[in-house]
Amino acid sequence: MDKKHKSIDLTNDKLKSLINSALYEFGKYGVEKASLNAILKNSGSSKGMFYHHFESKEELHKYILELALKLNYKVYENREIWEERDLLNRLMLSMRMKVQYLKEFPYIYRFIENIGLKEIKCSLKSLGYESNNEELEVKLYSKNVDRSLFREDVDESKLINLANFAIVQIYEKYESAMHSDIMDIDSMLYEMEEYISFIKLGYYNTEEFYE
Repeated sequence: MDKKHKSIDLTNDKLKSLINSALYEFGKYGVEKASLNAILKNSGSSKGMFYHHFESKEELHKYILELALKLNYKVYENREIWEERDLLNRLMLSMRMKVQYLKEFPYIYRFIENIGLKEIKCSLKSLGYESNNEELEVKLYSKNVDRSLFREDVDESKLINLANFAIVQIYEKYESAMHSDIMDIDSMLYEMEEYISFIKLGYYNTEEFYE
């Protein structure tokens, strides 16, 4: 992240509104088609305030991309993630950690999903991260996982895909129902937990599941 951007105060409501407006606009249209005027209008920001912090729409995009990736990677730096050996519990634990950022930046993960892999890798390198998203996901699904919890006939890749599909669908449901940039995070997590428990009934050893 550029030195001049490190001093940006994300507790400042006006700046936070600008960032959230940009996350929404870039996440929906991409950097080329996104409208700077729309970002400023939706956040109630003046051009003077914008140009005080950023030289262009592209510089704003670079800043929030690095911010989004930095916040996302903080989750993987938490020891608790890697100490949890139940795969589905680990997925939910990582989701509970990630959604804490949704309280401040509700469009952050939609924004990340719409960024190209090449651009993500380039930004991660500039931030000093050696691992990319793909490598971290492989570790998340495999490192120190207790496979004795699964039924012998379980296809792990299908289990992972099913759990992620449920989590993503629920996330998108609550994202689309947001009002005034506020997401009902507690209800969303509760519903995710219910679906993960339901998936366990079909894919986990009965004895292990009820211990």
